[in-house]
Amino acid sequence: MSYIQEQSDVNEPLSPERKKFRITLTKENDYLTGHDWEELIKTRIPYLRKFDYEYYEHRPFDDTCILFFKKINQFISPFWIKQQLFFQFTINMDQENVNGSIHPYRNIWIDIYKHPEIVTYFNQNTENSSIQLIKTIQLSINGNSSDEKNQLFIDKFKSIFSTIYFTRLNINCKNISIEQFVEIIHLLPNLDSLKVSYLPTIQLDWLFDNDGETCFTTSIKNKITKVNLVKMIDIEQIHLLLYLYRRIQYFQIDLPVDMDPQMIVRFIIIKSSIYTPYFNCLCLSILNFNEDTIEQLEKLIESEKLLFNYRIKCICDNVLLKWNRF
Repeated sequence: MSYIQEQSDVNEPLSPERKKFRITLTKENDYLTGHDWEELIKTRIPYLRKFDYEYYEHRPFDDTCILFFKKINQFISPFWIKQQLFFQFTINMDQENVNGSIHPYRNIWIDIYKHPEIVTYFNQNTENSSIQLIKTIQLSINGNSSDEKNQLFIDKFKSIFSTIYFTRLNINCKNISIEQFVEIIHLLPNLDSLKVSYLPTIQLDWLFDNDGETCFTTSIKNKITKVNLVKMIDIEQIHLLLYLYRRIQYFQIDLPVDMDPQMIVRFIIIKSSIYTPYFNCLCLSILNFNEDTIEQLEKLIESEKLLFNYRIKCICDNVLLKWNRF
């Protein structure tokens, strides 16, 4: 394993007392092998507390890239879970660029929940307290400007998507159609959480009139429990997500300035009673938050009897609404 130290750009020797290690690479080599990194850390730097790893490569999406994918499952062994580190694989379809990196679990907590206090609040009186001990591999996708090229990419990696244990998807849909978005979700059966930006707007009848079978199958089979919607522009985007993710428990939405929080809360509670029996925590990030927002939402919930056993509070410009279904 000494070659890892010799080829890295780290000046300090790998002493057993070392607690931080950082490395950045720009071409494929054995640095990506999770088993080798596990052995190195266990035997050479057992007191390591911070590990920053970045890997970049420009390459066509061919068979060699598929081999690259297959190495990723090495990063969900009990060792990596105990170290509270997760692997992130990023694909930029426009540039045919791939990036692998390793991050501490706290990065993904903040990405999902926005604030450490929200993590604690959501996990109160639930079975989610062991969230930091689960297998985690994140896939990040940025689409191409061409629907045709996006579809070629999806078709090429269909078999790989199902063999890699991706548990979180961060997808920018600015150049990805709604049909392709649903297809990607359908091809990732192990997802537990989703972050989606620039979700295309849809008409209500799309859910049932266009490729309805794929939508329905996706909604039944997926395991997603946490959803983040970024760059929201239309309420039907929420409708689609509630329809697709029947197991959702936590829903975080970045509200645009011109969107009425009361309208959103009413819509979500009513629709969730139809589609999502496990949903019990809503977080709204409101840019121009004021103290009246909480009071207005409480009045709405009480006057329309939308919920009976609930709590609502503000955490750093985030309105957090949590309730008990049963």
